[in-house]
This record gives sequence, C-alpha cells and structure tokens, in this order.
Amino acid sequence: MRDFTIKMYSKLLEALKKESYEIVTMKEFLENEMWNVGGKICVLRHDIDKKPENAVAMAELENKKGIRATYYVRFIEGIYDVDKLKKIESLGHEIGFHYETLDKTRGDIDKAYELFVEELEIIRKDFDIKTICMHGYPLNPWRNLDIWKKYDYRKLGIIGEPYLNVDYTKVAYFTDTGRSWSSKARVKDVIPAGNYNEKHNLKAKSTPELIDIIKRKKPEKIIILAHPNRWALGFGDWTSELVGQKIKNVGKAFLKKRYENEDII
Repeated sequence: MRDFTIKMYSKLLEALKKESYEIVTMKEFLENEMWNVGGKICVLRHDIDKKPENAVAMAELENKKGIRATYYVRFIEGIYDVDKLKKIESLGHEIGFHYETLDKTRGDIDKAYELFVEELEIIRKDFDIKTICMHGYPLNPWRNLDIWKKYDYRKLGIIGEPYLNVDYTKVAYFTDTGRSWSSKARVKDVIPAGNYNEKHNLKAKSTPELIDIIKRKKPEKIIILAHPNRWALGFGDWTSELVGQKIKNVGKAFLKKRYENEDII
C-alpha cells in the first residue's frame, strides 16, 4: 500500500484505536494539561495549508471511526472555505486558527498583532476559536510565533498554542512536514531539544514505521500532525504531491543549514 494516501491514514487511525488511545482535541489537551494525567492520550492535529477538500475527506474518515481532531486553517482566499470548515465542525472536530500574520507584515510585530486580531475577529464570526497554531513558511526569515514575545494571546480568549503550551518532555510528537515523519524535512516545525522523542529514541520515516512505534513502544502521550494536502485521495493527487515535495525538500535542506544556529522555537 502506498504511503501518504487516505487509506494509509485509515491504517494509522486503526492502530491508535486498537492500542486504546483516548483521542482528544487540542483544546481539551491544552485546557486540561493532559500530559500530566494518566492513560494513553493522542491529539490528532491537522494544518489546512491547502486543499480544504482533502481536509473534509479526512474529517469524514475520522468521524466514521468515532474520532475528533483539531483542524487549523489559514486565513487565505481559497483555503479559508467556510462551507467546508462548517462541514468539518459538524463532524465534531475543533476549528483553530493557523496564523501567519508576521509573514504577511514582513516581520513587523506590532502590525502582525493588529492583523492577527482583525483576522481572528473575522474567523470568530463563524467559529469559536480557542486554540491557535503558527504557520511556518520556510522561505521567510520570520517566525510567526515571535508575536507572543511581546503580546499575550490569552487576553484574546485563546487557551493556548501547541508550540508554546505543551510539555514536549512528556509528549511524543510526530509530524508529516516534508511528506516524511523524519525531522530532516523540517525547517520551522520543530520542538525544543531534550524532548520525549529524543529521550526515547523515537524515529520514523514512513507511516508503517510510525504505526510500529505506536504498537511496540506505546508512548503514553502523542501529538500527531498530519497535513490533509499530503494525504492523497487518488493516484494523480499522490503523484503530484510526491514530485512537488521532493523539489521543496531540496530547498528546505539548504534553508535548514542557514537557520541551524537560530532558536526556532
């Protein structure tokens, strides 16, 4: 079976269910600091960077399996699709804000915060946003997370931000950034050193390898980030994503060396 297809994603969900993980939204996880409670808990986080139709298909699959996840959406024309997002929400999933206002304002933190507030107000006309998550565009030198060095999102009624409010020494983190579960493909989607994955030597490149970790090593707390656009609905979609990501990863390798001395998170 080809990796990064909706069928393979279904296999991942089945593994989590079989291993008796309680699957919760990011809001529930952050609100209750669930990395400090007993039992096996997993958060399925999805960043809708593009292809909202893939997000709907993923949300429908999860709903059929009795699973609720969190979908972070960019406020970009063609991606912020209210009808599709309402469909996702109706299936029991959380909608969050995948903000990128520091990129949009080219590094101006004050303007970025003002724009963040404006966009949040617009989105909140349709959705009750309680958690946010930065978008990381590798070609830009700015980190959207840096807004919160000066401002406090809690004053806006936001519970938390996964890159700031999770104790990753207690939580395993896997992301398909770069169409691979390997950290080599990441530029900005990184967590602090000394994290749970490093301490327990948890490494995976393919989804079958990730499933094997879930079955054999059974980390108690897991956050899995799966970008819907990476999980193909058909062969044409799968091929275009494969070719496009290989080209992007060449550029990411160069950028990673450029940023290697920076404290990304």
